[in-house]
Amino acid sequence: MTGPWPHPNSGMFYFRKVTPTDLWNQREKLLAMKLKVTHEVQRSLGTRDPKAAALAYKRVSLEVEEMWARWRSLLNDAPLRLTHKDIHALAGQDALAFLRAKEADPGELRIWQELVKHEIDAELSNCKPGPSIDRQRLFELGQWLMLLHRFDALDTIRGLLEQEPKGTPCHRALASLYRQTEDILKIWGVARANELVRQMGVRLDAETMASLRQRCGERLLDALGSLRVRWEEGDYSEPAWAQRIPPYEGPRPSSEKAAPPTTLKLTLEDIVDEEEKRGQDKTALMASRRGKAIATIKKYRRIVLEFSRFRKSELASTVTVSEVMRWMEALHKGGASRTTVRDKANTIRAVTHWGQRQTSGQLFPSGLPLEELAVPDREDVDSRSRTYSLEQAATILKASRQEVLAERRWVPWLLAYSGMRVGEAAQLTKEDFEEIEGHWFAHVRSDGDRTTKTHKSRKVPLHSAVVQEGLLEFVKSSASGPLFPRRTQANLYEWITETVFAGVANLPPASHAFRHLFEDLCRRYRVDAEAAHYISGRAFGREHAELASSSARGYGGSDVMLKGYAEELEKIVQIKV
Repeated sequence: MTGPWPHPNSGMFYFRKVTPTDLWNQREKLLAMKLKVTHEVQRSLGTRDPKAAALAYKRVSLEVEEMWARWRSLLNDAPLRLTHKDIHALAGQDALAFLRAKEADPGELRIWQELVKHEIDAELSNCKPGPSIDRQRLFELGQWLMLLHRFDALDTIRGLLEQEPKGTPCHRALASLYRQTEDILKIWGVARANELVRQMGVRLDAETMASLRQRCGERLLDALGSLRVRWEEGDYSEPAWAQRIPPYEGPRPSSEKAAPPTTLKLTLEDIVDEEEKRGQDKTALMASRRGKAIATIKKYRRIVLEFSRFRKSELASTVTVSEVMRWMEALHKGGASRTTVRDKANTIRAVTHWGQRQTSGQLFPSGLPLEELAVPDREDVDSRSRTYSLEQAATILKASRQEVLAERRWVPWLLAYSGMRVGEAAQLTKEDFEEIEGHWFAHVRSDGDRTTKTHKSRKVPLHSAVVQEGLLEFVKSSASGPLFPRRTQANLYEWITETVFAGVANLPPASHAFRHLFEDLCRRYRVDAEAAHYISGRAFGREHAELASSSARGYGGSDVMLKGYAEELEKIVQIKV
């Protein structure tokens, strides 16, 4: 699990991470050393505040990684211990390699400007409108920080913090900037040290590894400072710090003890294909109990191909944090939102997890490469902008009465009065409709080549408005098999945006907006929360923690409950068309 996990009952955030396979497989040896080994490490982060939890998560994550490193040292024979000089040599050589690799296009430097802009804008939004001293000082501070063009400004920020009165907008912006800069540099240092050791094929003891990570972070500051000089002043001469790097003279592992480089030639797309196969073939030995939805697999495949083109390599075993960070920067510079950048980066991280699980840890012998990847915060989206008004819904339903194409005529009515996803409606067949205790239902299935987002089938009651509109007559007169074409979602989008609302800007998502409207209708007419979630096929979120955690949800589930759900649905008053 990546990121803080909120407890469904207490709301307290926790750190949760599965113990690496190599350590779990040797748990008996560790237990003999009086070390407690659990399949998953759980630690309370001691806060219910998401921002504080995010910071605490990074700290605990580093502590746990250090603990696992110590365990590996105990399990392996004679891990290498480097001298102070050799640690500086390795860190310096790595920083010099970073400088030479980035001098043509130092994209990391632009991340600093984005970070400064985000913090200053956040404080400006909290200031009262109109001219004020706080707004003027924030503006001047932002302009000055922008000119630094680098992350090697911790000492400068620390000095400003000491001068600035606590509680002022400028102090808050500087404090947040300092924390985030420190975290980013620490994560970069850890990632570069881990990658350096993996490439060298050496095994270091925990104390040496901790020192190497710290020195890699410090030397990275030197490299970033030199990048700024080359970028702004055009000075490409050898920097003074590079001339002081000592030669590495430390011990090297013997050939039989060296960590063997991975020989797996899996591509990222291969991993996605295998995950799809495990989800579809339920008779296979390694079948997945809950396979990914077809749309999810397509999305993941599209994103890994995009990432592979960017990095000019398809191999999964060579993925690094720095590659993903450069890609995130390129995506954002190209106009992608922070939410999009976050989702795409998390997709690559998820695929590396799949690959590691599929190969039983052989793909990344030194550990998952993207565990410490920092991703942007998700942008807040006003749910109202994603919801149809009653007037807009009525306009679409009225327009559907003039249509002869099945998907235009009937799918909007199904969506409006059930909240089902358009992909679920598009898969309905004639055989999916049945009458139970005086009420009609549409069976949304998740079996065979049909699936749902939650991987669960359900029988959705038909509202009387849909029945009166004539849907059942259409179903009875249709041939056996699918009622709507495969291109239903695209057809609806084109019809709604280009015909029903032609020329209208800033429309909600064409079909999904019905789903948001259905949620609001359930609230408006006090539909039972469990019934609303079942009918729309939603998972139980934090707002329904009691329902999600109740043991009662593991019982029942037969057709006996359906009559009650149908009666709850009838609480919704028909939309005036």
